[in-house]
Amino acid sequence: MRIEQIRHFIKTVDTLSITKAAEELYITQSVLSKQIAGMERELDITLFERNKTGVRLTPAGVVAYECFSKVLQAYESAIHHIRDYQANIEGALLFAKLSGLKTPEILSNAIADFSKQYPNVAVLRKNQNNAPMTESMKNGNHDIYLTWKHDINTNSDIEFVPLAKYKVNLAISISHPLAGVENPTINEFRNVNWISIMEEEARMFSKLIAKVVSNAGFEPKIILAENLTEMIDMIQDGEGVGIVCEGHILHGAASMRFIDFPELPGWTMVVATRKDNKNPIVSEFLSIVRNYIAVNSSC
Repeated sequence: MRIEQIRHFIKTVDTLSITKAAEELYITQSVLSKQIAGMERELDITLFERNKTGVRLTPAGVVAYECFSKVLQAYESAIHHIRDYQANIEGALLFAKLSGLKTPEILSNAIADFSKQYPNVAVLRKNQNNAPMTESMKNGNHDIYLTWKHDINTNSDIEFVPLAKYKVNLAISISHPLAGVENPTINEFRNVNWISIMEEEARMFSKLIAKVVSNAGFEPKIILAENLTEMIDMIQDGEGVGIVCEGHILHGAASMRFIDFPELPGWTMVVATRKDNKNPIVSEFLSIVRNYIAVNSSC
């Protein structure tokens, strides 16, 4: 039996009129009558005696009204208590985002909903490059991390929720001589510099470049940048080409051309946390994120 049925039954008793109860509940008389009939079938009793002037409780209906009034009161009291408890939860959610990533809309909405539900919980954000984030995950310095799935695949201490998959493109400055070539192939970039990031900062870039160019049959000329920001600057300055994902904030910049090659696989952005995280707010946050993903998947 649904709480909605109980609430509607009590309203009918209070008004002693199907018509008036339906009006106050903003439902049709037929819907209300079906709900009352459903309760009677489930309880195997008659709740009301119908007459021309309205309805009147049967003796069994009187007992049902007394019992269900207590049930509804207890239910509404529990809801109030739960909401009051949630509204007064205090604390902080330490949120680390890999520098340069765009925050997916689905995550922004989840964070906004979380802040609405938990107004006394501060979401403290910090941007981190790959190496500091890897160290932070190792030591559990933050609660939630926004990063790439391939950066945590080998870490069994981490659990994650996939958010979105993005294309990976070859990025080149529009001032570069090859930027104007129509439908270029990887082979046309054999004599240019390929800009990557130092091994300890982001292993994925160098591995991806090596894989792509090895399939094309040449050895790349790799220049190492200290971090992703420096890599982007070097590409924009025309010093070479590099791998840039759609999930990066500078993807689509007017100063660069982004070329789609089938050799470049997509990357999956995730929110992650350590499995041994002790902050009770983390599970609530991830639950909200999963709900948003489920809703969007069903649309």
